[in-house]
Amino acid sequence: MLKYTLFILAVFSLSVPAKCQKRDTTMVYFKNDTHGYHTVSSLDSADFFRVILLPDSGDKLYNIKEFYKDGKIKLIGKSDPLYEKFKKGLISFGGTCIRYYPDGKRESITQYYKDHKEGFEEIYYPNGGIYFSIKHSLSHKTFNDEAQYWECYNPAGTMICNAGNGEWVVYDKEYKNIVFSGTVKDGYREGEWDGRVIGTDSKVISADSIKYIYKFKKGVVTSSIGYDKAGRAFPFVIIEVAANYLGGFNLFIDELNKHLSVPTGPDGKKISLENVKISFVVEKDSTISDLKTLGIVNQDLNKALAEALGKCHYWVPTRFYGIPYRTRVILPLTYVSKPFGNGESFNIPFDEEILEY
Repeated sequence: MLKYTLFILAVFSLSVPAKCQKRDTTMVYFKNDTHGYHTVSSLDSADFFRVILLPDSGDKLYNIKEFYKDGKIKLIGKSDPLYEKFKKGLISFGGTCIRYYPDGKRESITQYYKDHKEGFEEIYYPNGGIYFSIKHSLSHKTFNDEAQYWECYNPAGTMICNAGNGEWVVYDKEYKNIVFSGTVKDGYREGEWDGRVIGTDSKVISADSIKYIYKFKKGVVTSSIGYDKAGRAFPFVIIEVAANYLGGFNLFIDELNKHLSVPTGPDGKKISLENVKISFVVEKDSTISDLKTLGIVNQDLNKALAEALGKCHYWVPTRFYGIPYRTRVILPLTYVSKPFGNGESFNIPFDEEILEY
């Protein structure tokens, strides 16, 4: 911890004028998460931190540096001025931005204009060799970016795509397996591209059984088909579609209300559903199975729920690259037997768990 503190003090001292002792540096800590990253209050809970320094003499762009928690450089770049937003660590990239792997090797070089990519973007393998470059043609009026696949190299350093023509490969995050590959013509994906999900995804069990094919015409997708481990084809448009009820969960609750007759307890009153959740499986063919109640054990309620669920016929299973998966859905019954009325809608929280294929 002392090492980190001394490092931070050294960074600040570089930007403090000796005469006025005014601090011109903003430092913000970040923690990685599933959505990218979010701010945290201290280095102890951070994965990296960002330092924002005043522009160089004659330059309008602020200097940006990011460091891994151990003090190694993560990023060097520049940002358009965001004034008060800097206090929250928000930046808008401009000019050249260089990113680095944790071991110090260069990861990428990207050119920006007002936070949009412009010109050539170069990506490097973890061993330091060039992986690929993409040519970004940015309109400064509309900010539309026409990206062209330009150069691609295999891990041995051999060029397999030159000036927008040749073969292209996409690796997994560890650069161990090819997950997507195909032909590039005049800077655009062309013809069939083969894909495969390698390993086990956090949401999809047996993900390594998934294969898929995209067909392109000058970079535009003309068709996409997923194949399960039995070789069955499933056309798709969206890669991942969660299990859902056609019309939304509010409609499902409405339907359940119509068909559910809540039984009475020993006191003669209807059983309260306030703290009750239902758990059931949406099968690949959209049928419902394995109903359970959580928070209460009552055979009469279980029977009534099973009968009501059997009349709610519009469930759609989870699909990944078009392939259906069995999904367990867990829903609270807080709103059951409480009509919405006047078109009122609620954000009903629910949990999903992808089961073995």
